[in-house]
Amino acid sequence: MLGTIVFVPLYLLVDGAHKQQSSRIIRESLLTIGISNDRYKALDERMRKGDEEAFTDFLTETQRATDAIDQMQETDREEFFRSQSVAIGLKLIPALFIFSLLGFIVFVLSKTYFLILALGLEKDALEAFWLSLIRLVQMLGVSLWVIIRSFIWIPVVGVIPAVILLPRLVFSCIIFLTQKKGVIKSVSESYEKTKGKWTVAFKNYLLLFVCIVLAVALLETVIDSSRALGHILMLIVWQGVVSFVVVFTVVLWRETINS
Repeated sequence: MLGTIVFVPLYLLVDGAHKQQSSRIIRESLLTIGISNDRYKALDERMRKGDEEAFTDFLTETQRATDAIDQMQETDREEFFRSQSVAIGLKLIPALFIFSLLGFIVFVLSKTYFLILALGLEKDALEAFWLSLIRLVQMLGVSLWVIIRSFIWIPVVGVIPAVILLPRLVFSCIIFLTQKKGVIKSVSESYEKTKGKWTVAFKNYLLLFVCIVLAVALLETVIDSSRALGHILMLIVWQGVVSFVVVFTVVLWRETINS
């Protein structure tokens, strides 16, 4: 319950801030097409100070830019809008990176919280949350190292190494929390512990993945995630998925991998 109360609002905060920032960048970019950055900044500063003539000047500049675009040849106009689209995309990249990173941090925090409870390291939900905050930086390190070791090979040899490595490294966070080994050592230990057990791990996670995809697809037929309430409900569903996957991983670790 505490996980839903804390993590869903955090996801909503990150998602809302990302949408707001992206909308601002797109809106400003569309409004200033054909207007130099220096000219726009000067007009924007004047408008913020309440200069009414600045707004008139801005409309004049916008109309001048629109007229210039209308007078372009068709091929030149297409190239112009293509270059503007690329420019807008490049402006969106920093915001996308920052908010994706924040979302990843929230995900690792929630995963750590559910792992602490599932492993029995803390029985009180509030204590588990504080412990997850304490372990967050190191858990981020473990999670990132698992991702790097699993997916760094994709540009060179494709997805096959990821399919082989990820099921063997997925227990790294459990080892880190229970055995208190370092980031690198926990990932290496997971790889060693799953020697000869890749098939078991792969089959279980493949079945789990299929079940999750089918369940979420079914829920999305009755929940409209484009609406605010539906979006919140789907975030709650995904928190449930995270907690279920964590419990599934702990059970698999105890009964099969570490037995």
